[in-house]
Amino acid sequence: MHAHPARGHVALVVLIGTIWGLNWPIVKMALVEFGPWTMRALSLAGASLLLMLISTVQRHSLRVAPSQWWRIAAPGLSGIAGVNILNAFAQMNMSTGRTAIITFSMPIWTTLLAVVFLDEPLDRRKIIGLALGAGGLIVLALPVIHHGTATLGVSLAFLSALAWASSLVCMKRFPIAAPPIVAATWQVTCGAVFLIAGMLLFEHVPPTFNGVTPGVLGLVYNAILAQGVATFLWFQVVVRTPAGVAAIGTLMVPAIGMIGAIFLLGEVPLVTDWIGLALVLAASASVLIPPVRPARFERDAAAVPTHGCDQGISRSDGVV
Repeated sequence: MHAHPARGHVALVVLIGTIWGLNWPIVKMALVEFGPWTMRALSLAGASLLLMLISTVQRHSLRVAPSQWWRIAAPGLSGIAGVNILNAFAQMNMSTGRTAIITFSMPIWTTLLAVVFLDEPLDRRKIIGLALGAGGLIVLALPVIHHGTATLGVSLAFLSALAWASSLVCMKRFPIAAPPIVAATWQVTCGAVFLIAGMLLFEHVPPTFNGVTPGVLGLVYNAILAQGVATFLWFQVVVRTPAGVAAIGTLMVPAIGMIGAIFLLGEVPLVTDWIGLALVLAASASVLIPPVRPARFERDAAAVPTHGCDQGISRSDGVV
């Protein structure tokens, strides 16, 4: 029924984009001091505890019906655990800016998968956003591929994008019968358990605490803001907007990540990086900025029943 996301949802997308964007260079600093499994395991464990606290404060029961656990575990392992560990290894093999860009090709795969599995239409604004976003990703990836460097990082980042897209579409196709905060809590917990197992298997025990260092601050930022707060907000967006809109809107994240990498990590972008950045920003704007329509048209449209209103909400609202 809604052709465009509500203003409040757009604000949430912008806030999530800022938190996740800055998270990229901050995580790179944490990876210097911690192993990838350890860093991701500790951050997700902290985020899990934070989300449990939020659920308790909001008086949500954390009990979930047995029939819902596979719906929680599947996207939790792919979209939380898989994305986190793949991104960590990708950043260790490629620059932070380009890793962020390639990982956030996720909206392209999400929108295409949503057409097949969610029956979501491809309107003109989504097509423009996809074209601009794809163009930006290609421009940014070409220098790396042309010089034959960091191919492992490129592959891992693309796998991360695909894992994230699959988990998003899975959540839309098989919605969890629980409040968003409860679903977020248990999915992050599933991801934490998986990564803790990986940490114990590949990196043995957590490192000792040696004071407040940039790596420790990065770990805290990642756990509280990026994994905890932003994940909670992301679930609010996912259950209330079409998958394509929510996904394409987050294309602003790699742009912020690249700028953050310049100032925090001293990365020097190429001309192609700036071109790709401009295309990605344009892709985000094509979704986040709603078109101006005459007030009379708005009143007339509101007075006419929309197909699917008798069922409370239409398929285009992202609820199936």
